[in-house]
This record gives sequence, C-alpha cells and structure tokens, in this order.
Amino acid sequence: MMGKPANRDGERRQGMRTGETMSVKRGSMWGVRAGLAAGMLAVVPFAHAQAVEPAAEDAAAPGAPEADAMQLDTIVVTARKREEDQTRVPLAMTTIPGDVLAQRRLDTIADLATQVPNLQIVTTTRTIYLRGVGGGGLHVGFDTRASVHVDGVYVGAPPASDSLLLDLDRVEVLRGPQGTLFGQNSTSGTLNLVTRAPDAVRHAEFVTGFGNKDGREVAASVNLPLAGDTLMLRVSGSGLWRDGFTRNETIGGQSDDVDQAGGRLRLRWIPRPGLTLDLAADQSREATRNVAGEPLTSTFGNAPPEAPRQFVLSNDTPEHDVNSNAGVSGTVQLDAGGGRFTSISAWRRAERDQLADLDRSSSDFTSYDYRDDYNYLSQELRFTSAPGRLQYLAGLYFLDAQGDSLRLATAGPDIVGGPPPFSSIVPGDAITTRPDVESRSIAGFGSLDYALTERLTLNAGLRVTQARKKAKFDQTGESFVAIRAATLSGFHDDFDETSVDPAVGLQFFAGDDDMLYARIARGSKAGGYNVEVLVAPRPGPERFDEETVLNYELGWKSAFFERRLRADLVLFYADYRDYQVLQTVQEGNIRYPGLTNAGRVQTWGPELSLDARPLRGLTLGLTLAWLHAEYESFKDAAGIGVDFSGNRTEYAPRFNGSASARYERGVAWASGNRMFVDAVLSGRTRSFAEASNESAFEIDAHTLLNAQVGLIERSDRWQIGLWAENLLDEKYEQTRSLGTFGTLSGLHGTPRTYGLQVRYAW
Repeated sequence: MMGKPANRDGERRQGMRTGETMSVKRGSMWGVRAGLAAGMLAVVPFAHAQAVEPAAEDAAAPGAPEADAMQLDTIVVTARKREEDQTRVPLAMTTIPGDVLAQRRLDTIADLATQVPNLQIVTTTRTIYLRGVGGGGLHVGFDTRASVHVDGVYVGAPPASDSLLLDLDRVEVLRGPQGTLFGQNSTSGTLNLVTRAPDAVRHAEFVTGFGNKDGREVAASVNLPLAGDTLMLRVSGSGLWRDGFTRNETIGGQSDDVDQAGGRLRLRWIPRPGLTLDLAADQSREATRNVAGEPLTSTFGNAPPEAPRQFVLSNDTPEHDVNSNAGVSGTVQLDAGGGRFTSISAWRRAERDQLADLDRSSSDFTSYDYRDDYNYLSQELRFTSAPGRLQYLAGLYFLDAQGDSLRLATAGPDIVGGPPPFSSIVPGDAITTRPDVESRSIAGFGSLDYALTERLTLNAGLRVTQARKKAKFDQTGESFVAIRAATLSGFHDDFDETSVDPAVGLQFFAGDDDMLYARIARGSKAGGYNVEVLVAPRPGPERFDEETVLNYELGWKSAFFERRLRADLVLFYADYRDYQVLQTVQEGNIRYPGLTNAGRVQTWGPELSLDARPLRGLTLGLTLAWLHAEYESFKDAAGIGVDFSGNRTEYAPRFNGSASARYERGVAWASGNRMFVDAVLSGRTRSFAEASNESAFEIDAHTLLNAQVGLIERSDRWQIGLWAENLLDEKYEQTRSLGTFGTLSGLHGTPRTYGLQVRYAW
C-alpha cells in the first residue's frame, strides 16, 4: 500500500485535495448538542477514517490559530461527481483517505472491514457483504450486490480485487442502493476507489519491509511531469509475499501463503484549461494454496478428520487459487455549458483458476477445478452541472459483460471405496460443466438537488435500465449419473428485463454544522440463470427472478467543539423482495448448490461513527453497528418442506464495530522527529455461513487488535515502524462450508503476524 509522498517543504496536505478549506459556519442547537457532545467525547476510544495531522510542536503553520491545528481534517468526496465535504453529503458513507490506508496497512479489501460499520468480506470468494447481504460465491450467473468502481470504472467480478488497493487517494464506501449516481447499478452499496492523480511536481516514494513467516513487501510510486503541468505520468507497483501457516501432512509444504503483485499507470494530458484526458492501465495477480480451509469432519461427515488440528491438512490434491485482473480506461473531462462533461471508456478482464480437493483427505476421491473468465466493456457519458440552487447529474451507461466458466470434477481411484452412490462412479471420469452467461445493459441515470430554502434541500434521482441476458450451457459425465448428474448439450436461452429505480430525499441544515437527512431509494438486480452443476430431473439451467430492494434511511451528521468532534448516525431499513441466494440442497448424502429466489429479506438497524481530536496529535474515533438481518420468507429453501423463514442471513453479526487511536508527538531524543503509536481494535459477534443457521455453520465472535509504533522524520521524508496484526493471536474462523460429500470445512483467520516497514520519499 502506497502512502502519500513527502513534501519537501514539510507542509501537510489538508483534507481537501485542492488545498482549500471549505467554509464551515458555527451552528445552533447548542442546548441539545452540548450535552450529547460531552457524552460522546467521554466515551470515544476509537478512530474512524480521517487523515491524521502531525503532532509535532510546529505542526500548525506559523501564525495559524491554535484551534486550526486541533480541528479534524475536512474529508472531500466525489461520490456525487462533485467535490463535497463528506459531512454535507446526504448519504450513509464512510471514507478512508489514502494516508490512513497507508498508516494502518490496509492492503486488502478485507482490511477495510476494520474501519467500516456493517462491512464484511468473505475471503474465499472475495464476496462483499454490506448490511448483512452479499452472496453469490463462485458463480458466473450472479451479479454482485455491492459494486466496486476504480476511478469511475466498474470492476465487476471479485477476482484479484485486493490488488486494486494500490496508490489510492481514498476509498469511499457507500451503503444502500446507489444506481442514481454510478453507471453500474448496486443494491447493497458501492466501494468507490479513487487513485492518486498525476500532478506537476516530481516526487517518488519507496516502501519495503519484512516480517515473520518470511514476509516481504515492496512498493513504489513515481510521479513525473513530462511537460510541466500539461502532460504528467504516475506509475506505481507493489508486491506482497508470505509463507503460510497451514501444513499439509500428505504432500508437504504450507498452504495459506500470500503471493500478490500489481501495478498501475496513469497518464494525464491537459491540452488547455477546462479539458483533461486520462489514460489508465493496471494489472495484478494473486495466488494462494488453501482453498476451503481445514476439514472439521471426515470426508463423508460421519467421523473426525484425519488431521483434527488447526492449521493442518491431509489433502492429496495440490490446491491452488490464482486470480488475475487487468484493465485499461480512457477518461475525458470537459468544462462546458456551465458544468462538466465526462466520458469514461473502459475494458476489464478478470480470471480465476481454483483447484480444490473435494474430499479434504489423503484419499483421492475427487478434485474440482474452477476456471472462470470475465470480460467487461463499458462506456459512460455524464454531465454534472455547476453548483447552485439547482444542481444535477445526468448520465448514460452501457455495459457488455461476458462470463465464461469451465467446471471440472474428476474422480480419483479411491472413489470406488466410497459409500453408495459414489462407489458407482468410474475412476478417471469427470463432470465437465461449461456455463457461459452474457449480459448487455444500457441505463439512463441522474440525480438533482434543489434548495427549497436556505436550509432545506430536495434530493431526487432516477435510474432506468434495459438489460438482456443470454445463457449457454453444456455438461457431460456419464458415470456421474449415479449421483444424478445430468448430461446436456447445446442449451441456450435469453430474456429481457426493464427496471425503474427512483430515489427521493430531504436534506435539512438545522445548523451549519448540523445536517439531518431522510432518503428512500429503490434498487434492483437483474435476474439470471442457475448455471451450477445440472442434476436430474432438471431439464436445464433454471431462471431466477429480478431482485428488488426498497431502502429507507434517516441520518444525522454534526460537528462540535470547533470541529474537534464529529458524529455520523444512520438509521436504515431495507426490504428485499425475491432475494437471490446461492443455496445448497441436501438429498440423501449428496449436496447440490444452486441459485434461487428467497421470498423476502429485511435488514435494519443503527450505524454510528464518531471522530475526535481531544489533544494535539491524538485522534480518536468509534464505529458501531447493530444489525437485524433475517429471511422473513424463505420456504423450500434446501428442499421441499424446508423452511428457513426467520433465520439470519449469512455473515450478518448482530453487533460489529471498530476502534482505533493514533498519537503523534515530536520527541527531543529523536532530534524533533515524531514518534507515533497506532492501534486498531475490531470485533463482531457470532454469525452463520449458511442460511440454515445450523450450529455446524456458526462462526464464533472474535476481536482483533492491530498495532504499530515508529518514528517519522519531521519533514515526512522517511518513516520506520514496527507493526503487528492480530497482536493477541486470536484463534477464529472466517468461514465454514459443507462439501459435496458432506465434508465440513472451516477456514481459520490469519494468526499473529509482525514485522518492520520502512518508507522513504523524495
């Protein structure tokens, strides 16, 4: 993860990218606010996402008021396609600036969950869960609920998304439907990744470090003005490697290793004022060798596993999970007509090759090879008006998404020794499944803000999407008929859908540091095809219906004590209809996965974020969330007569939160350089990995502590620090799953890791 380059003059970059400070007047309502603020300041032990200013005695500019150095930095976001103070944006969102990403070593998408309420990532499938909804797994027929965008480009499938957290200016996490703001629709939320743009100053940064388990990291970024402030180039790259903690007693070696590398190039040309052209390209690759985790039972679920110890495997198959991701994009921004016209043209590709040992033992029953290939071609045209009493955004979006897959389940020689009906399968035979799903959509989207009075603003938006989906499917594997695997050749089908998703809200400034807002938004997610392994007597892949959600939010954002304390409170309620879910049906001792529609899911609860700077150099904060997320109606869930109504949704802990604190102070013994201490505490209560809510799929509550200590040169030229993640060596599971044969597996979280990191900028 790249941090920001050092400034030769020792000046600190403020929260706004332009270097300006947005005017913030002092509000009213002090009778209510003062009492509430005092209580908040007394209990806040955590740090929420914001840039952290230095604590040295000369941190403030000469002559600057003391209060300015004590204020929290303004966080500027562009989620609504214009630069705004986050505290004045009527959306439920959390922003993590690039400085904080670097300071807290937030190197992966999963790391973001330690900073964002109601965010959880399932690492085995890279699935994003927001407010208790996510799902889909390894399925080319499933569109993600939470979209990921990089500089306005929709990323698409989860593979290799971790490497996208490279050289970022900030990450904006928006919760709730966001189809009126972004080209690609979303129902649960959006992760908006904004990379650092090239500028006219020559600078560079280099990061290196090492840790336990032969951990190594290296990262670099270079900014080059090729022709003054007209043509500028920024190049960045990173690599992260570490040995695994899980030992394979059958074939030797370690499994849960880390092998990750990526790079990004961004070229900016400004031929004249008001016209900017950006060309960007990125490529990354990630690989590991532990796919499903350690077995918790024997192959057929009726006895303890061969290796009943944590971080020990007995698989005979050399598993691997290799993900790659690449893309190019061209962006044109033209100031014209009292606003800004933007065009974003992009192509992206993601590939995944995963080999898994289905029986999770030293016997060679069956291995399963997933090979997925995703291609995305997109074009967005957008106009953003100038700020004013009436300001608006209008856009058109086209997406051509192609998902091709090869699923190969191969029977080994030991399959004949298995129980019926598996013993009837011929060794060496295979089920070969080839699903291809193509989706083309065109959408018009827009939003507007109209100031009804000086303090009251109407927010409205609309999205209309026309989508067509096509599916092709072939499957062979004659001897697997014993376990009801079907044979099908030449299946193809298509359908069209149209969705209309409005949004409306009100934004009220009770005081200039007090904003209240209410928002209702509809979101939709296109239907598709269940293209998992086909089982008899199904004649072919079945369609599942469009999913819709109606989301209600009440929010309050405020600042106290000369902006030394900031609060963000959201109450939300979301009602999902025809909720799409990947569910496994159990028939005898055989399990079949498939996509279907649950009747109804409801999620609701409060989300709270606090930031505080009680002392110079000390930044505290808190994020807390309580979550109700249940299937209100889910009949015939895992077979006829099986009812999951009233069960919690997957990966939806009732409570989750994070805590952190950072303190920087100039110390005399270090020649005035700054010493820093940084700690992050995150935790969540128990959850379930499957909708059945059976105890076998329960994931225990856990709390993780990450910490750092180090020294920063007073002009930010260099930094050295010691770090530890999972400092208390908490033993916990990330996920649990049940395989085709009935093998229960659990993937444990990473034990304690630690190391040293050095940064140098010039």
